[in-house]
Amino acid sequence: MLRSCSSVRMYPEQGRVRISVNNLIRGNAAETESNQIGLRSVRKMVEMHQGELYTFVETNIYTVQIIFELIHKYSGVDVCKYQ
Repeated sequence: MLRSCSSVRMYPEQGRVRISVNNLIRGNAAETESNQIGLRSVRKMVEMHQGELYTFVETNIYTVQIIFELIHKYSGVDVCKYQ
């Protein structure tokens, strides 16, 4: 049986939201073959929505963080400004 080693968390911040995805790196990361197509696709979508994407590697944990500004889509009003 495979055990899930990933986690997804959302952190509300002042006027924005940060989404953090952590995943365990199994085996030797230097031997892992990847063409990064999935990550490039995610980066393109995040940029299309004026977000930010960051990636980190610590010991055996790979983290992707995405940050979006919280703006009311229809009126153009920053709803967080009124909280």
